[in-house]
This record gives sequence, C-alpha cells and structure tokens, in this order.
Amino acid sequence: MNPGSYLLERVLKLSAFSLASLTGGKPVTGRQPSAAVTITAGHRIRWVKAFIATTGVRLGPVRRGASVSHRTTSGDSPRSLGVDGWYSVFWSPRFGRGSGGVFWKQQQRRPRGPRVSNPRVSLWNHVDQVALEKLRGKRLVFSGDSLQRNQWESFVCMVEWTIPPQKKSLTLGKVHNVFKAKEYNATIEFHWAPFLVQSNTDINIKEAKKRIIKVDSVSDTSKDWEGADILAFNTYVWWMYGIRVKTLWGSFANGEEGYAQLDTPVAYKIGLKTWANWIDSNINPNKTRVFFTTMSPIHSKSEEWGREDGLKCFNESEPLKKKNFWGNFAANKEMMSAVDEVMKKMKVPVSVLNVTQLSMYRVDAHSSIYTETGGKLLTPEERADPKKHADCIHWCLPGVPDTWNQLLFAHL
Repeated sequence: MNPGSYLLERVLKLSAFSLASLTGGKPVTGRQPSAAVTITAGHRIRWVKAFIATTGVRLGPVRRGASVSHRTTSGDSPRSLGVDGWYSVFWSPRFGRGSGGVFWKQQQRRPRGPRVSNPRVSLWNHVDQVALEKLRGKRLVFSGDSLQRNQWESFVCMVEWTIPPQKKSLTLGKVHNVFKAKEYNATIEFHWAPFLVQSNTDINIKEAKKRIIKVDSVSDTSKDWEGADILAFNTYVWWMYGIRVKTLWGSFANGEEGYAQLDTPVAYKIGLKTWANWIDSNINPNKTRVFFTTMSPIHSKSEEWGREDGLKCFNESEPLKKKNFWGNFAANKEMMSAVDEVMKKMKVPVSVLNVTQLSMYRVDAHSSIYTETGGKLLTPEERADPKKHADCIHWCLPGVPDTWNQLLFAHL
C-alpha cells in the first residue's frame, strides 16, 4: 500500500472511522501525502465535509469521484481571524463551489515560547522523521483519560506512516497500547488512568453515582510510568459527571462507610496533589521530561456559543470567531486554576501544554455522530438522534490533537 492511502487508512482506523463508511467499501488511492487522494465512489458527502473541516486538508468540489488534496496554506493568501493570542484560525476562499468554504488550521501567531520551524508546513510533511530521531532509544508515555488516548493516536499517526510494516508494531489492549518503531528503538505508549489516582471504576465502568475516587493513592498504572524518558499526562473529563464526587482516603473495603462527598474542583485538586507528590518522589528530572495537557473542552451546550436551537456540536462546520470565547460548561476555570497552583509548587519541572483556549473555538472538530461506542460505530438509527448520541468530547483525526502534539513536539 502506498504512503498516501496507508496514512489515510491508519487515520480512519485510529479515529473510529472506517474506509468502508467513506467509500462504500471501494478502495482509496493516492500517490503521496501531498498529492490528491481520490475518493473513488459511493462516499458520503456530509462525512467528507465533516472530515475535511477538522483537518489541515484542502477541499475541492465534493462529488462522486472527487479529489481531496492535502496541501498547506502557502500561496492561498489565507485571512487571519486573530481569535487567540497564541494561535490564529485561517480561512482561505479558494474552494470548489458548494463545498462550504471550510479550511481551518490553527497556527502560531506570535513568537512566544518554543517555535516550530515553518509552522505553515503541515505536520504530516515534516515532523515524522524529526520526531522519530528525537525519540530514538526512548519511551514516550501518554497516560490519562480518553482525550489523552486521542492525543496518543494523533502522535502515532504522525510518525508511523513512513515506517515500513516490518519495522514497526502496534499492540492494543484495554488499558495499555504500545507502538514500537523498531529501527529507532523507540516506543510510544498509552496507559489508561482517567483520574491519575485510583477509583473503583477505572476499568469495569459502573454507574457514575457508584463511583468512588481514592484521592490519596496514584493509579495502579504508575508502575508503567517509571523508567519513561518522556511522560505526558492529563485528567479532566471523568471528573465531570457531577458537581460533587465521592472521595476516599484509605481502603476501598470501607466502601459506603468511608467516603466523603466533596465539590468536584476540591477533589480534583487533592487528586492532582497526590499525583504531583508521586512525580516529585519518583521522577529524576535529569532523565525524564514531564508534560501535562490541560483540559479539553466539552462542547455539549450549543447555547454557550449562541446557537439556541443547536444539537450540541452536531452540524457545526466552522470554528467560533469570538476572541477569548469561554464556555463555562465546556471547561471549569476553578479546575484550570488548580492545575496552575499544583504545578507551581512541584519540585520536578512540568511543562504545561495549555490547549484549552485554542481548542475552545473548535466546536466544529468533534467526532459528533461519527463516533463509536463499545468499539462500534453508531448505527443509522443512533446517528439520526444527535441530541442523545453526538460525541462532543472527543476529536476527529487528523484534527485538534495534532495541534496539541505540535506544542509537545516544540518542547522536545
């Protein structure tokens, strides 16, 4: 399989899309990642538009037999909407008629912090080899909830497509995923730890009302954090099932007798302190770099961005353009402040990847009704009910997590 079609197939696999849903079971062909990828027949126009809207991908006329080209904005004279101090969202008017005029790419606007060389060049065209060289002989470990798994999937997609099949491997498990680049002796891992501390629902998910979080002990997966050269953490979305959570000190055997109900931001901060204490006690900063990705916004209340008749993020086709937009349901500022307070007091330096504001605008970039539950894509009946089934938490790939990884890559 050539690199262009292999990349697209891997992206679709890892982001819960399938080639069959895009092409009606017919093959996708292409020559190079920067060349046209031809959708041969039977594709769903709405799916293609949704897919293109979340990527750095150029959209031509969407019709049977249309071409979808992967190009950068160079030469397209994009117009900056200037919606954020770190990043701009660009719109380019050069599209086929009827396409909806959607081409959004977040790029660094002002030189604050580490800069990625030539940020106008797509990540997919220049990061892969450089990232693999930086990871030679190293373990990069992502650990956290399903948004951190989203970021892991994005990173794997960025680097794996140029490696011949016999020189790489991918092992997927319930709580532990490992990609190996054999020639580079590098591993990129994901370890499931949705709270970073222990809970009684990490694996066998029960009703949220029965969930108890053991805020004084780090996750059992902490044994897999040891020995890593680069650690990238997150935790947020699993905390957001209520305004108060059941928290526990001591043994789960105490059960209903031993827990206390705390406001979610308070419990979150206590859990973060427990994680921070483990990092300070067990990580050698001369050997291991530590990163923390801030909360990924939840776009489930369309009234927050002025769409009173909306169905969460369903059918959103453009990023929000209001500067410094913040949805109070989308992200909790008190919990955001807790991250800042805890990290400042740590002995081991932690690089915080602040992705919340730049992701806040991207109501258009979620997997929506093209998500999966229990490893299966939604049925036509479920897709017809976006109010209940649209996924406005996770992101399409390629998409927003690629921007997060551009920040990570800039710090490596």
